[in-house]
Amino acid sequence: MELLPLPDFHHILMATIVITLLLIPTLFVAAIVKKNKKTKTKPPKDIYELSIALQELAPNDKEVQKLLDEVAKYKYNPKAPSIPKELYKKMIKLYKDLIKQYNKRKKDEL
Repeated sequence: MELLPLPDFHHILMATIVITLLLIPTLFVAAIVKKNKKTKTKPPKDIYELSIALQELAPNDKEVQKLLDEVAKYKYNPKAPSIPKELYKKMIKLYKDLIKQYNKRKKDEL
């Protein structure tokens, strides 16, 4: 039995096949991970970042707008007292609820 002669570029051909076989599953896994990636659930600690995050999550929500109006008097006035802890906790609770709703909606779309 005689062996078939290999072409001159067989090393490059074999390397291309191996790289392709490794690259295709990697791309599939990356696509699945990206699709299932949840949004960041830890709320920002800074009041400015938290208000921006709330506006991005629900820009037309009445509850968010009401809360942002309450926070505005503390946020933009340098002589204002520090923000009450109760109001800050309310903002964080609303942020977490909105994130849960967003993740649930995203999961239902899949």
